[in-house]
Amino acid sequence: MSYDEVLNIHVKYPFKLLIVGALLTFLIIIGVQFSIYDVYTIVGVSTGDAILLNVPLEYSDTLNHGEYLKIGDNTYSFLILSIGELEFDWDQQVNYQTYSIKVDAKFLENEVIKMTVYYDKEKIIEKIKKIL
Repeated sequence: MSYDEVLNIHVKYPFKLLIVGALLTFLIIIGVQFSIYDVYTIVGVSTGDAILLNVPLEYSDTLNHGEYLKIGDNTYSFLILSIGELEFDWDQQVNYQTYSIKVDAKFLENEVIKMTVYYDKEKIIEKIKKIL
């Protein structure tokens, strides 16, 4: 293909090309501007003033690096009070540790609480780079 032929290429669908270009530009701006978290959902039991969590060993760092918890529709900061010894569950064949955390909310004793831990905040573009 010569230079003259390249200059005379006609775009058959300029409107569609413009929309695709605008969409790609929008996605790049979103990827650079916004950050997202990794999440881990876990169930714990309230003791009245603390929450006990049995965390599998492969997810034990999620609480250490967690930024906040979401319980229901509310978000809470948390404080790790204690980390138990490494234990083994023979029924499920899983190693886990028992964490005791303090949350700024009141729960009934022996109440089962489903919570989501948000950790490892990164820009969207950085997450995409890790995947690729």
